[in-house]
Amino acid sequence: MAQMPPSAPQETRTVKEGPKPKEFDEKHLKGVDTSTRRELSDEEIQQQFFKKSSAAAPPTVVYMPVFYERMETALAKIKTVVTQTPSELTVEADANALFVILDQVVDKAWLKKLNDLRSECKGKTECMVPLSRFADPEVKINFDESALELRIHVPPELRSEKISSLFKSGSSYSYDPTDHPSWFSSFINANFSQVFRSDAPELENGREPVTASLDSGTRLGGLLIEARGRWTEPRKEIDSKNPPFVREDVRAVYDWERKLLRAQAGDLSYPVTGFQMFRPMGGAAVFSQFSLRPSLLTHPSGSYELFLARPSKVAVYLNDRLIQILHLPAGKHNLRDFPFASGLNDLKLEITDDTGRTETRDYSYFSNNTLLKPGLNEISYAVGAPSKDTGGEREYDSKNTIISAYHRIGVTQKFTAGLNFQQNREHTVYGLESVLATGIGFFALEPAYSVAAGYGSGYAGRLRYVFQNYVGKERRRRFFALEFTGYSEDFLEFGNTSDRDYPIAARILATHSRNVNATTNLNIQYTYQFNRPVNPADDLIRSFALTVGLNRRWNKGFSTSFNLRHQRTPAGAESLGLMAYLIYSMPEERQYVTANTDTISGRSRAEWGYQPHQGAGALAAQANFEDDDGEKSYGGAFDYSGNRVRLNATHQVSMPEEQTDPNQAVETSTKSINYTRLNLGTALVFAGGHFAISRPVQDSFAVLVPLESLKGQNVRINPQTTGAHVAHTDWLGSAVYPEIPSYSISGIQVDTKSLKPGTAVPRDSFLVKPKYKSGYAIPIGSDATVYLDTQLLKDDGTPAGLIGARAIDLNDTSREPVMVFTNREGLLRSEGFRPSRYRLEVVDGGSFDPVEFEIPKSAGTEYKMPPLKLKPRSP
Repeated sequence: MAQMPPSAPQETRTVKEGPKPKEFDEKHLKGVDTSTRRELSDEEIQQQFFKKSSAAAPPTVVYMPVFYERMETALAKIKTVVTQTPSELTVEADANALFVILDQVVDKAWLKKLNDLRSECKGKTECMVPLSRFADPEVKINFDESALELRIHVPPELRSEKISSLFKSGSSYSYDPTDHPSWFSSFINANFSQVFRSDAPELENGREPVTASLDSGTRLGGLLIEARGRWTEPRKEIDSKNPPFVREDVRAVYDWERKLLRAQAGDLSYPVTGFQMFRPMGGAAVFSQFSLRPSLLTHPSGSYELFLARPSKVAVYLNDRLIQILHLPAGKHNLRDFPFASGLNDLKLEITDDTGRTETRDYSYFSNNTLLKPGLNEISYAVGAPSKDTGGEREYDSKNTIISAYHRIGVTQKFTAGLNFQQNREHTVYGLESVLATGIGFFALEPAYSVAAGYGSGYAGRLRYVFQNYVGKERRRRFFALEFTGYSEDFLEFGNTSDRDYPIAARILATHSRNVNATTNLNIQYTYQFNRPVNPADDLIRSFALTVGLNRRWNKGFSTSFNLRHQRTPAGAESLGLMAYLIYSMPEERQYVTANTDTISGRSRAEWGYQPHQGAGALAAQANFEDDDGEKSYGGAFDYSGNRVRLNATHQVSMPEEQTDPNQAVETSTKSINYTRLNLGTALVFAGGHFAISRPVQDSFAVLVPLESLKGQNVRINPQTTGAHVAHTDWLGSAVYPEIPSYSISGIQVDTKSLKPGTAVPRDSFLVKPKYKSGYAIPIGSDATVYLDTQLLKDDGTPAGLIGARAIDLNDTSREPVMVFTNREGLLRSEGFRPSRYRLEVVDGGSFDPVEFEIPKSAGTEYKMPPLKLKPRSP
């Protein structure tokens, strides 16, 4: 998942990152696109819509992205304070965070201008100063009020060597890829899984069938073919009606990157909104795809839901701080029901499923990012036949065509409207949407209407209100959200006419959070539900859940969360319990320790984790102990990311509680149960005529092909200060970088420090901006390994001394000419040649006609050629 920042050394220089202040964040931002559509954050709504024109608005804290020149990906987010008065707008920024960025992109000579300000901020964790303190006629830091971003412009002569090699010379606003993806590329990921369990005596040695999850991406120009499948080892002792190989989703994908639109044909994965429901189908779709990166581990779901395809471990980060680690089963999970819900945005979930695959999802809890700029559209149109898997075969009901569509448009800067529609042969659901930002808060209204054959019509609606502000000198945050959702008795969610199990008449959800001080946050959440009996005999009553939580960060890395919960179920069972969570994070040691308990469910868990770095050779470890209502278990896991494979081993021991009930008819074993899972993931990739083996490809990839000068050497790619790297060449040949994010600039760097002395590496850094699931073939090193030794003579036989010339490769004129020089005796000795035919053109030291020569394929690393005679240029 790691991505190298888009700065790399020039040729053989090595960049060493300087110290980072605590508030500095170099993780790339997502969802920012100032040219077409931009997602508005809570802070931006506060700045643009909640301010009053007649009086000064309170200062607003914004973690603002910082861009270099025309970069599409932010270098970092830094803390800023924006103050609006009737006459002016003032921006203060954390100077220490800006210093870290400027040190990377600006020449040291210019940086001396900031010495006084550095001294003023030295020793301070946070040093907020007006942005005007950085004003300079040469290096400019511009604040864009409409986009809420900072952009640094540096003239070419003042650029740091650490970043200048990645930009075209002579241009102040260039950030273009240096390489382009192959027209044809492909990869196949294979994730094998083997499970052993001691409580399955019917299985030989307790071994379950080996399974393999396969997914692939084949790109032909702008067209991508995605395909997935699953293979299960046939076993005599297991009677299975399914065939060994089961086809899963297969679809063609085409992206219009500039318009942020995606078209699909085949098994569709399309977005839904409002009261729409995602239903699998085969057909065609076109929709807005602002990230242009669909998911492998989650299914499309609503704004506040997470639908996991497999059981997964979910690490929860709030404002880039690890706060919880959850172990969740497959299925739908409502984000608002999680105990971490406190109203804050910048929520990141790192998901690792039970096969070892990983993915990162970003959310903004109760965010305002449903607002669109005026005149901009967000669409989703899909039509197809509903599909289902039966006996390992996928069946399509072509007689019951589904149409799913929504269209949203930004009417004004403060108002967005939309409508949605879903229909099949027997069911139709209509919906409207309106989103409004006002001076007293943010409102959203979503009414819906359903009509189903044989069931009549029904209504549903959702009203949401959100408000936040900052109070006091310490800028303490207050957040409030209220949501009401109601359903009439005859309203049916789309596609659910066979089961009218809809016991909820209405639900009220209220959330309030505030910063008690700089380290403590209080959050209160109350849910009240009006239930409706499905059958007359059902005795359902109104249910509720009240949670009061206190989160505190005690010191560096240590934080606690206590949530007192009182709830009543629809059946009338009441409970009062405490959910406590402790975490000690040690980022420098790359370790964490967590402990949590829930007195309502009776479950407690403690976990230790270690992950020193990411990339090739990374070894992570985890150990845990759990007590689930008296049934104890313990275990651990190892995860190894190799250069060509990814290995994962998990072992868990469960100790069932001893049965003491004499009336229990069935005897239960009290022996411990051992559960072991072994996973192996690898991939076969192809691009530019080159095959290679790598770790599973997560998005796009690059095959780095070593040329003659690098053969036999282990070349490391993207070296890090920790000593880690993403890939390296070995006896299998090319290195593969399999984790390149699509539609953003990424840097690829060759580690030249580990090469043999005298190795020719004409280029050691590359910039790529791949399409979704595309592949690159990038040659590294050089096949020009011949050392040429000859003499240049004039027409009269005397040495042609002290002249400069260029040798042009006539068999490949796209290659850079080799520049050569002679000494006083006319001797020419130079490296950088390869077997080929050349034309030598004198450019300095005399006027001579070009002369051609050839280096044969039989030439070794040194080739002594007979003297060349130069004829005077004809008049």
